[in-house]
Amino acid sequence: MAKKFFSRTRRLRPRQKELIAVFVGVLLLLYVAFQYEWRMLKIKKEPKITVGYVYKILRRGAKQGGVSLCYRYTVSGVDYEDCNGYRLLNSRDGREAFDGRTFPVIYERGDPGSSKLLINKNDFDVFSISFPDSLLWVKKYFPSPFE
Repeated sequence: MAKKFFSRTRRLRPRQKELIAVFVGVLLLLYVAFQYEWRMLKIKKEPKITVGYVYKILRRGAKQGGVSLCYRYTVSGVDYEDCNGYRLLNSRDGREAFDGRTFPVIYERGDPGSSKLLINKNDFDVFSISFPDSLLWVKKYFPSPFE
């Protein structure tokens, strides 16, 4: 039976293989975007804020650009860590300026492991939180939306 099935299936042409690969890639990107948005919605539903600190800065690949800032924070005596990517933070001086600094971290009350480091104005705007004056120093490392 299986032999009949495979003998009847036609081989895919290279163009068809490319289309399938693009389709799978688009589905993967949509899945990643959905996961990110779902995570942000969950945090918005029951937000809590604590303080975290940047303990590691990873340079991202040439295609992605920017850096990933890895941070640690504590909730109810339990330590958590995560990394957030920042495409616009490219300068070497900028990366060094963030190392070891403390920043607000917003997390979901029911799942403290689900978090977001709040550094620039965009991060605060996503959660409808006013941007603090104490972080105005970061504006030179990020282009707009700073005036």
